[in-house]
Amino acid sequence: MGLHQKYIIVKRTEYNNMLKEIERIRKREKRVINPAAIAEMTLEDMKEIFAFCHETKSRVSDIVELRHFSRYFLCMNTEYILSRICTLTNSTHHATIIHSRNITQDNINRYPSTMNAYIAFEEEIMGKIEKIYNAQVQVPVQEEELEMASYIKHIN
Repeated sequence: MGLHQKYIIVKRTEYNNMLKEIERIRKREKRVINPAAIAEMTLEDMKEIFAFCHETKSRVSDIVELRHFSRYFLCMNTEYILSRICTLTNSTHHATIIHSRNITQDNINRYPSTMNAYIAFEEEIMGKIEKIYNAQVQVPVQEEELEMASYIKHIN
């Protein structure tokens, strides 16, 4: 062996934990959020996407976590002011939004299961946003094609 080669001996469990952490970071980096899609969303569209926040004020932990995720998502991915996020997520005070954001950030950093749950939540919400965005973008194109087709018929 050469003098410049160094080896580190690591326990198998530590090695497996490092691999899991690397995979978790890769999953987090793979997510792609289309800022144009979010910017084009109207308040009514966003209310429709986050309607589940208005269905109940239940304090069951799973439902509370979804509301926290919603508020965190809106804080991190939009430029909405806190009062607008309050309106979208059925909250009465801006401090609730700040609390939700901070709790979710802490839990994502601390617990891999929370991070995985948030990633799944985010993918679902982004799917809904993309679906609405694509429907809005495609409608004008189809109308233009119809107008162009009728114009061509009139010319011929």
